Amino acid sequence: MDKIYSCASIAIVAAAGNGAHVGLRGVGSNRNKWQHSEVINGTSLTTAQPTITQVPDQAVWNTRGWAFREAILARRVVVFTEHQVYWNCREDVWREDGVYESTSVTITDHSEISLWDNKLNGKPCDHRLYCNYVEQFSGRSFADQGDVIWAFMGLLSPQASRFPRGFIWGLPYEGLDAALLWTEKGTCPNAHKRDSHHRVLMGRSQLFRLDSPSWSWLSSSEKIAFSHKCGDHITSRVLWHKPLLIGDTTDPISKSTKGGPTNLATESLDDQLPSPLFELAQGEATLDYGFLQFTAQTAKLRLKQKVKQKDVGSDNRNKWVKAKVCSLWGREIGELTITSSFFRGKKKRVGECVLLSTNTYEGCPTNGTHNIMLIEWDGDIAYRKDLGKIEEEVWATVKTKSKRIVLG
Repeated sequence: MDKIYSCASIAIVAAAGNGAHVGLRGVGSNRNKWQHSEVINGTSLTTAQPTITQVPDQAVWNTRGWAFREAILARRVVVFTEHQVYWNCREDVWREDGVYESTSVTITDHSEISLWDNKLNGKPCDHRLYCNYVEQFSGRSFADQGDVIWAFMGLLSPQASRFPRGFIWGLPYEGLDAALLWTEKGTCPNAHKRDSHHRVLMGRSQLFRLDSPSWSWLSSSEKIAFSHKCGDHITSRVLWHKPLLIGDTTDPISKSTKGGPTNLATESLDDQLPSPLFELAQGEATLDYGFLQFTAQTAKLRLKQKVKQKDVGSDNRNKWVKAKVCSLWGREIGELTITSSFFRGKKKRVGECVLLSTNTYEGCPTNGTHNIMLIEWDGDIAYRKDLGKIEEEVWATVKTKSKRIVLG
């Protein structure tokens, strides 16, 4: 589909209504929105119609995951809305209530009037481009949550040359240290973990159903934000090893997980492979699946909830709570926002933090701070619980040890 959108002469977007059967407003059905006009002291005044960037904010169409590719990949788009029809291409933006059909008029494409955000169409560094895509793509709805990774990789296929080493679970190998530094952006007090499986074909015969790993933003159904969009601004503090890939017999995952990849991969009984899966699996962008593997410094730290105990666990939802990070001898050294389930009904708990990277952007308030990841073990596999920052000199005061980690 990415090639279809990229090569199509024009894409027609039905941005009105709540479903696929509404049709094109102003063509098959009447519009429900009208401009209001008044004459005041002899002057005729008419309310302005929304700009093309205001329209998606009001449209169900813009909440759909697959629809995002229409706005990003299509060279020319005609958008039918409740208000009017908009034309958007790489050069101009036209609308019914404007007069732009003049060869002497050129409208510069920018984020205030165009579907195309100038952050995406300028010349950002490769990793910033990737982060911009993720932030705008994340949080969108899918009828089948297992389609998320395919919709996103289809979006990235035209950019595959920027990431020659490919991707692992939607994160680029180039700049992987920075790609790990994501957090949920939403204002909802509850954690939004994606409860779905991704169907993946290995070779020509094995079909797996895979859960999103904890370290990939694909594991969250909420909006995502990155703390560092350019990988040049952080210094890695881990020694990366070859990932343990699903289907890679040279690094048998079964030996590392005591009997199999728990909650990550199980063979599916499906005997039919959906065609979109096959097409994307054979696409230009290389996509791997498996566990990350690295050696890093870790430290045992004590986490204490900042909310009253009676406020936690009032319902069955997994809530975000603020927690103080303290050394084992009680000194407060930082703060994390973590899911309430980590505490298992208690007010405090000792956790293990991994030193990932150091922020080195001059002039930034976070310059000189470490990025740490709170992990929780399930057998021999560690899982991400949250990210945080800690001052370099503070981290130097805690007891650390080097550990090889398999992150699922």
